[in-house]
Amino acid sequence: MAESVNVLVVGKDQVDQMAIRPQRAHDELERRVRERTAELERANQELRRRNAELDEFAYVASHDLQEPLRKLSAFSDLLARDLGPELPEQARRDLEFIKDAARRMQVLVQDLLALSRAGKNAMKRERVRLDACADRAMEMLSARVEEASAEITRDELPEVVGDPTMLTQLYQNLVGNSLKFVDPHRRPVIQLTAERVRGEWVLGVKDNGIGIKPEYAQQVFAPFKRLHGRDEYEGTGIGLAICRKTVERHGGRIWVESEPGRGAHFRFTLGDTMETESCEGITIRPTGS
Repeated sequence: MAESVNVLVVGKDQVDQMAIRPQRAHDELERRVRERTAELERANQELRRRNAELDEFAYVASHDLQEPLRKLSAFSDLLARDLGPELPEQARRDLEFIKDAARRMQVLVQDLLALSRAGKNAMKRERVRLDACADRAMEMLSARVEEASAEITRDELPEVVGDPTMLTQLYQNLVGNSLKFVDPHRRPVIQLTAERVRGEWVLGVKDNGIGIKPEYAQQVFAPFKRLHGRDEYEGTGIGLAICRKTVERHGGRIWVESEPGRGAHFRFTLGDTMETESCEGITIRPTGS
């Protein structure tokens, strides 16, 4: 018995249509990707514009606030001096509260100005020995280190391409943070760390202080974020925000590894400036190599 065979005859037009469909799908996908990319770019531009406006506002506001605060403090002193012994004790205490509030506000304004400058000042790109940056930071912190009887050690730090002033301030702020949040029951030990991780340098400042809860690991880098009352620890909560801005302007990232009572390890990278390849004609290598 003969078997029947079904033969599908496809014309040239049908073949052409079958070939066109995948191409159309591909074109449609590319169109959507282009549209989405353009939307993201517009959103990024708007975000950059708003951040620039915020930085400008912070700079102008903090700059303009300094003079009235200075006058407030100065005239409080003049008032107390003019009245002399006639000034009632309660009024004298009230003036001291005014002067103390003005001083705290001045510190806050100065820190806000420093944060704004960290984001808008022209940034140098030159060959920098991080050991030299750490040395300058330690010089500026020498009184606090001696007062705390702190032990400071460091790994071999590499050379990078970046802004030496900003990187010095980065180490000053991180070490200063470690000197602030010390454990009262043990001698402060602070280590400046450096290690190669998957081909890049990961730097850091490690201490044996009071530590922080892991859920606050991101919040500590936000401006004005304080995890403790002013009566416990001084400061405005700006230092780590400046650190983050400095690291981000160098193309890197910063984070903290910590647990309460077990110290904190603030770690950071510096993006492409840390590569051992040539960067803008400058070869970067670990010091001593």
